[in-house]
Amino acid sequence: MFISKRQNGFYYLFINDELTGKRKMVSCQTKYKPEALKFLSEFKNKSQSLLKQNSNVVYYIEDLKREILKYTSDNLLKSGVSINYVKEIAGHSPFKQQ
Repeated sequence: MFISKRQNGFYYLFINDELTGKRKMVSCQTKYKPEALKFLSEFKNKSQSLLKQNSNVVYYIEDLKREILKYTSDNLLKSGVSINYVKEIAGHSPFKQQ
């Protein structure tokens, strides 16, 4: 994660996306380096706090099945067959939220 000044004079924050492996660019919306550095530090603090909140979340197939069936019973037709198929494939494996 770093900042860089582009040819248009604005600073941008460059982030490596861990899921896709690609680099993403976010505008700091400023032409001044001290403001860009402030943006970088605030962004780091915000991303670290989000990681701490989501790091302990683990989902199981049964939990997802309950949530999906609750939603579908209120809004759609029952889809228990496809959920049971996913359960057969995955078993009782934990899924972490990303």
